[in-house]
Amino acid sequence: MIAHASFLNLLLSQQSGLFGDFVRSRGRRVRTMQTASLSFDGALEQLFWLFMGQEVHLCDEELRRDAQQLVELVRRERIDEMDVPPSLLRQMLDCGLMDDGHWQPGMVMVGGEAVPPALWKEMRGYKQLHFHNFYGRPNTRSRRWARRDDSRGAGGGAAGGQYPRAGAGRRAAPGGHRRGRRAVSGRRRPGPGLSEPPVADGGPLRRQPFGDGELMYRTGDLVRWNARGQMDFIGRVDHQIKVRGFRIEMGEVEHALASLPGVNAAVVLAEAVGGSHRLIAYCTMAEAGRHEEAGLSAALLAQVAETLPDYMVPSALAVLPEWPVNINGKIDRKALPAIRPQNAVAGREPANEAERLLCAAVAKVLNLEQAGPDDDFFQLGGDSISAMSLGTELRRAGFLLRPRDVFAKRTPAGMAAALQPLSAANPADDDKAGPVGRLPIVAWFAEQYGMASRFVQGVWLKAPAALSAEHLAAGLLALQRAHPALRSRAADGQLHIDAAPAALDARMLIEAAADATPDSLFETACARLDPADGVMLQAALRDGADGKRVLLAIHHLAVDGVSWRALLPELQAACEAAMAGQSAQLPREEFGLREWAKTLAAQAPARRGELAMWRGMLAEPADALSANALDAVRDRHETAATSARYSAKRPARRCCNGCPMLAARRWRKSCWRRCCWLAAANSTRGACA
Repeated sequence: MIAHASFLNLLLSQQSGLFGDFVRSRGRRVRTMQTASLSFDGALEQLFWLFMGQEVHLCDEELRRDAQQLVELVRRERIDEMDVPPSLLRQMLDCGLMDDGHWQPGMVMVGGEAVPPALWKEMRGYKQLHFHNFYGRPNTRSRRWARRDDSRGAGGGAAGGQYPRAGAGRRAAPGGHRRGRRAVSGRRRPGPGLSEPPVADGGPLRRQPFGDGELMYRTGDLVRWNARGQMDFIGRVDHQIKVRGFRIEMGEVEHALASLPGVNAAVVLAEAVGGSHRLIAYCTMAEAGRHEEAGLSAALLAQVAETLPDYMVPSALAVLPEWPVNINGKIDRKALPAIRPQNAVAGREPANEAERLLCAAVAKVLNLEQAGPDDDFFQLGGDSISAMSLGTELRRAGFLLRPRDVFAKRTPAGMAAALQPLSAANPADDDKAGPVGRLPIVAWFAEQYGMASRFVQGVWLKAPAALSAEHLAAGLLALQRAHPALRSRAADGQLHIDAAPAALDARMLIEAAADATPDSLFETACARLDPADGVMLQAALRDGADGKRVLLAIHHLAVDGVSWRALLPELQAACEAAMAGQSAQLPREEFGLREWAKTLAAQAPARRGELAMWRGMLAEPADALSANALDAVRDRHETAATSARYSAKRPARRCCNGCPMLAARRWRKSCWRRCCWLAAANSTRGACA
């Protein structure tokens, strides 16, 4: 149980410390990523960002075990901070998390597992990155141990906690080379269950044998104080391990195996794999001779997988005729035979190049001499971590394979059917060039006004003092390359997408005079637009007495009110990258304007059946919303007064521009219809920011 006081203490500690410092250093809303299951107590801390007014992106079960997709999410959503186990971080690094020319997170926190020294050394090479070790007992949920150096230690304590280290005699152990079991007390200590009394002996929760006798929690971590006043993690003294950031009691896995029909007893061991572990299981059968039964191990693993989460399912299982025992008659765990993954008996040769590639990749990832096309990846010793490694290996060869396909297909032959070239998974810019097709709204605009008309939306933005015209040009170019509509041109009553440019058209950016007003710049921008020649946007950079400002105007054929929500954060990110001397690149649209037009055209036959219904609705005369005619003087005055009053209150109420209008519309229509439950149709999508 997590006590409210402990939870609040940690929130306040992070708000005044690490989290708050990072928010202030960014100078804007921080975007974070929640990769842990919400059933995991460690996930609660990532929700602190919400309490602090920041933005949290949630990952589902499929996404959180796909390192490549997580990296793509970081780049697409401009994630600033993430908290992952070291084993998952290793996979994300292999997938290009910190590659030059792409968006990189500003802070990475790791926890759940001890950090391998090699990973520490690699992460310290990224000087712009805040990298923190938050290894700690998860059910205290204290995140007590934070450090940033070149060692794999457990770090120092956070506010509100006491961290005694108990030696073998349960006395406070001194610093230096002596080892002890880490204990936690104070507001950081986890509370007992609602009916669980403190345990005087034999349990983790007990009275302090030193100090004032308050309760302390003895973790299973073996540590020692170092000369810097921090704890170095040495190992565990119990049978708990971490797999993919989840703490596992191996006794639970043993119990699940021993509960299967016909199983007499079971033992589960942990085998170190990189910075994580995988489980190796042994069992004996109640019926003599069954250990020689073909396929028995696979059948037992399939049964236990129905009752345990995937991270608790052993990677391999050996059925023994009897247990090796020591001199005391107990199971000798050190004498258990090593489980060597075996290839399928009488396996066939790969039938094609895809199978051959998969077999070679599986063998390399699992460190085998060879693998057959019909061999089961998981029976060969694979697990979720090696499934991600397999995807990384195939990506180096130019192919995409998602971890979900590894779990679903299991064999190289099955995975070969799901394999796709990276070029097909990530279409080139040229694939998005060409005529868009007659979108309904574009066709209406062409009929009413003509494609050469200028119907423009614009924004007036504050800019950092360090922003130059070159930085802004790089950001606008990245925006154009990422969003094909911004490089469109109008011809023949429709839009045409041009190929991605190598440089920004010089006509799209000007440096304005210091005394230029927003209205004058907007009028000039509208006049400079040329839809027929592909000039769909205009930008002006002004360095005035009130600091630097940017006017950005885009033709309404290429942008709408909702699009700004995506474009402006991306423009900011691209300009920040340019100012930092990095390549200002943005992720390409997966579903562009041409694809949208094709989708709409495919739906046209089905929509024609609705024509009679819509004509009937339009044929009915509509009642007037008000008996009063509009008055130009009165209505302009009310608009001005409402605007001034609303502008002062909107930030405090944390609502978007459309919310008051929707609320007023709903209220007016409810009065008109005489029913308060009438819901107004909202043409926008997304939440208020």
